[in-house]
Amino acid sequence: NNKKIGVLDMESPAALISRAVAFERKWQRHVLREVWDILLTYLENASTKHRFGEVLASNAKVYSFCASCTLTLFQSLDDEDLFGKHYPFSLDLLRRMSQVTRDVLYQTIWLKQGSDAKAKKRRFFSKNEGKNLESAKTQRQNQHEYDVMTESAVELYDALHERHIRHRIMPDNQWLFPAIPVQELGLSQQGVFNRSLAVSEVLDHGSDNDSDEDQSSKSSKVVTTPELASDRVKIILRKLPQTVPFAQRVLIFNDYVKSDRQRTVGYDGYNPFHNRVRISIRRDHIFEDAFKQLKDKGQDLKNRVQIVFYNDYGLEEAGIDGGGVFKEFLTQFMQQAFDVGTGLWKLTDNQDLYPNPNKRAGSNEDLERYEFTGRMLGKAVYEGILVEPSFATFFLNRLLGKSNRIHDLQSLDPEVYKHLMAIKSIPDPEDLCLNFQVATETGVVALKYNGENLTVTKENTYEYISRMAHFLLNVQFAPQTKAFARGFSDMIPARWLQIFSPRELQLVIGGDDQGYDVDDLRKHSTYGGGYHPSQGYVNDFWEVVGEFNPEQKAQLLHFITSCPRPPLQGFGALNPPICIHRVQITRDIDRLPTASTCVNLLKLPQYSNKDVLRTKLLYSITQAAGFELS
Repeated sequence: NNKKIGVLDMESPAALISRAVAFERKWQRHVLREVWDILLTYLENASTKHRFGEVLASNAKVYSFCASCTLTLFQSLDDEDLFGKHYPFSLDLLRRMSQVTRDVLYQTIWLKQGSDAKAKKRRFFSKNEGKNLESAKTQRQNQHEYDVMTESAVELYDALHERHIRHRIMPDNQWLFPAIPVQELGLSQQGVFNRSLAVSEVLDHGSDNDSDEDQSSKSSKVVTTPELASDRVKIILRKLPQTVPFAQRVLIFNDYVKSDRQRTVGYDGYNPFHNRVRISIRRDHIFEDAFKQLKDKGQDLKNRVQIVFYNDYGLEEAGIDGGGVFKEFLTQFMQQAFDVGTGLWKLTDNQDLYPNPNKRAGSNEDLERYEFTGRMLGKAVYEGILVEPSFATFFLNRLLGKSNRIHDLQSLDPEVYKHLMAIKSIPDPEDLCLNFQVATETGVVALKYNGENLTVTKENTYEYISRMAHFLLNVQFAPQTKAFARGFSDMIPARWLQIFSPRELQLVIGGDDQGYDVDDLRKHSTYGGGYHPSQGYVNDFWEVVGEFNPEQKAQLLHFITSCPRPPLQGFGALNPPICIHRVQITRDIDRLPTASTCVNLLKLPQYSNKDVLRTKLLYSITQAAGFELS
């Protein structure tokens, strides 16, 4: 049975059999572990003898059964079981399971699918290749086994990788397919896309032995054209994006945006006056003014938006928006739109945002605000502008079109997750006097028909846990999430996002929060007002920045660009680049460093010595001030 086991098919034959092995007796779990060990050893030995495809074909049913049982078992095991108690699988067995499953997928999707029509017609079972005829019934049976095994492997690999994100199972590069020809990925550069060199070749970071010239040469040759990707590449991008390096997927995503801009907006570049939308914004009413003027624009928001600011006195501010003022506007808009004080958003314990599920936040007026906010966030991603909001994993899953699973509940409420998972180890859950309903801020909700009269027992414990998690993660926020996703998809279609995991999508939205390389920042910074990269004072500035701790470095970047995180592709991708502009002073007390975040400009006075420079710079960036500070 190749039907997926979900919350609504708990009594399917596949679910009943898998649950029997996964839950009923500890000795049955040991049997599953032993079967896995035998199967993995068999396939590992076959791989060394170049007989992997043949051996896999004869053990397709065994693999599918083990994968199905393991998937069901995973849903009942928390991370402490697997990575603390190492039960029922050791870390080494999880590693072997991951490696062999990767090889299964490489065999069934990559090698056996092929990139042309002829390759697609090849039979899966290599031991039968070359035979003149095969009965139609056998062919159908073989194809069915192939489909079941492939789908089981895809789900298992996804579940294993999901655990790996939280607890390392094997090195990151071992989750990738061994090698993918560049031409099949839709790149104009010829050659082989090697996983060990992926980041250095694509992102212009290079290895320690590469010269700057070599790196630039590599980077400049890469032009993504994903519509030309082979069919099998499209399959892995849709089903197994984790097998392709994240750096490569970012480039593919950027090309989606570039191609869409050329097709729908009619230009590719930063022409501020092409098909522009001009709006007037009062600085003390940014969200309201933007909502009133832009909420009905829909996909027309892909055009350039030109902002005219009005100050507190109602006077138009001087200047022409060439893109920098819009960035300033968007940054301040995000601060207001995602302010939890509005009642539309709540924070997890990790300070990640998610929609407020209460009744007021689900009103028609507020749903319009969710949709508009989603569209504006999509606009930021469309324009490549990093923004600060950080979102909960379960909410990002919904943006990706994925249904949350039990373990995603950790990102909403770790305590509720812990208590739910504890129920499965209670000898008699009936003592808890639980039934299939949940109390919310707006009342009591049944988890299934007649749930208020259905008691939680040992037999239906897993169904209760599954339905509770489904409600908490997928149902209670549904109206708000659908509205937000509808607006976001006006700018960024859901199919573009499916190549990312939730964490990766957060990186696309807000950049990497793991710090940045000061040397990379220095290499791609420009200078004005008389500063030059070879000057002693400029060297002092970079020495000071290099001595900052990670928090201070983030504060400096936030002070200059309005975002504490660097671009995914390094500072060379920042547009406009950071500029350090000289401000002439006669005394150290005359001015403090200031910034114009709209154009990534740091206005740095030339102080008398390095110590004064450090003191003044730290004061400015830690006070979180900007234009008005002097």
